[in-house]
Amino acid sequence: MWQFLARHLRKLDLWHYRRNVRQALALFRRGEVRRDGLTADYVCNRLEIRWRARDIHPWDRYPAQDEREALFAEQALTDTEAAVLRLF
Repeated sequence: MWQFLARHLRKLDLWHYRRNVRQALALFRRGEVRRDGLTADYVCNRLEIRWRARDIHPWDRYPAQDEREALFAEQALTDTEAAVLRLF
């Protein structure tokens, strides 16, 4: 029973995904009358990246706890922004 349900839920997810791709490539949604559009030859989208924030520099470990936390948060956001910009 559960396998049957899981199989049909996977099919529904796949249908929904394909429908979203078709709608994204449909040019007639721009307000045109004719129903032509782009055709997908191959679709693959998976990106999974995990990393750990690095600790603050040893020189910055001696200020007060609040200041260390602010430095760590700022450094983590800066590192994340740099990594995402390099990826895309």
